[in-house]
Amino acid sequence: MLPFQIYRRDGKDKILATDHPAYYLLAVRPNPAMTATTFWELVQQKCDNFGNAYCPIVRDPRGNVIKIDIIANSAEVAVYIGEGGDVYYKFRQEVIPSSDMLHFKGYTTS
Repeated sequence: MLPFQIYRRDGKDKILATDHPAYYLLAVRPNPAMTATTFWELVQQKCDNFGNAYCPIVRDPRGNVIKIDIIANSAEVAVYIGEGGDVYYKFRQEVIPSSDMLHFKGYTTS
């Protein structure tokens, strides 16, 4: 089970941040093809069965997150560490920085 919520600090209290831009994507509909429940079940299934789940973050031209996809075949993704220690992912011909990829690790070392 992956508990994903976005909280905001209010003094010493944590308050669920339902007005945060990412809340809708994580809690309701990460992309047009699936609900949050379907998405998170698929992420968990990929971690359990393949060791990893890779979810590219899609942004609009202003850099705002507009959807979170999921890569169907985890074997198509290669993880690299650059000279400066930055992690990036290669999926088909695209190089994706770690800031634009949610990487969920199950039983794996990479």
